[in-house]
Amino acid sequence: MLLEATKAASMRPCFASTASLPPRERFDYWHDVVSRNLVDLDYRLVGDGQFDASFHSTPINGLDLCRIKASPHVAQRSAEGISRADHSMLVFNFVASGSLIAEQDGRLAYLKVGDGALCDATRPYKLQSNEAFELASVRLPREQCLGRIPHLHRLSACNFSERGELAPMVFGYLSHLVERAPNLT
Repeated sequence: MLLEATKAASMRPCFASTASLPPRERFDYWHDVVSRNLVDLDYRLVGDGQFDASFHSTPINGLDLCRIKASPHVAQRSAEGISRADHSMLVFNFVASGSLIAEQDGRLAYLKVGDGALCDATRPYKLQSNEAFELASVRLPREQCLGRIPHLHRLSACNFSERGELAPMVFGYLSHLVERAPNLT
């Protein structure tokens, strides 16, 4: 019953922002929002500035389309977060502003605006941004890609823009889709 309630909760649209919270509560709130609605991650601040963030997620046909804006920080998928997961997910992150470093399986991807990378939430990974950033993210069940994408494990933390000319078209499409998702039925 609890598992079904958790899955149902993750299938609803979500909008959350730290804007109205006292500064000392913002980072913990952010951790809770993203862990419940995207992937269970551990966080660490980068720099001494005030932390601000917003998260908007819309489920569409088994996908969760997300728009994430945040101050500089590190997000890390740990063994503890993986053990708490009730299902396996893939997260595709596309940088809409700022920059991001994705690290998984010994690979590093340096992402700038228009670049994207995959993170497999069944294994540890790390995302870091040293500046304010905005992401268009797509979360989907890992099972949807198994068998369809050969060598899926080799694609994590690889910059899609460096691997082919299709990446800019996918970025444009997904960025627009994530932006428009709250208005779709």
